[in-house]
Amino acid sequence: MHSVAELWRLLRFLAVGGAATLTHLGVATALLLTGAPLPVLAINLVAYLCAFSVSLVGHQRVTFQRRARLPHFIAMSLGGYLGNNLLLLAGLGLGAAPLSAITIATLTTAAITYLVARQWVFRTDYP
Repeated sequence: MHSVAELWRLLRFLAVGGAATLTHLGVATALLLTGAPLPVLAINLVAYLCAFSVSLVGHQRVTFQRRARLPHFIAMSLGGYLGNNLLLLAGLGLGAAPLSAITIATLTTAAITYLVARQWVFRTDYP
């Protein structure tokens, strides 16, 4: 950490990311437990779309306190979603239960997102 301000930004990111992750996992869990007639990847897509708005608004208003470069945010989010699905499929392929596979994939992807958001999406020194 370079400063106390950076530590607070990281803590805010964890709070917003946690809210988005809980949204993702909550929606996925609700769909799985209610027996929604959807494949696991479709359930993950619905959960991702719900969490996307929580993440965008939260990171703009709370974490970085400035507007995101929307094309960058969308690219980061879609990259995270793709990575999430690859990890999900790997987990399922290794025999993990659907909720366990979604949880592991979502938490792993969230950890990478902070670095991308900090260094690319919300970076302040771009022209």
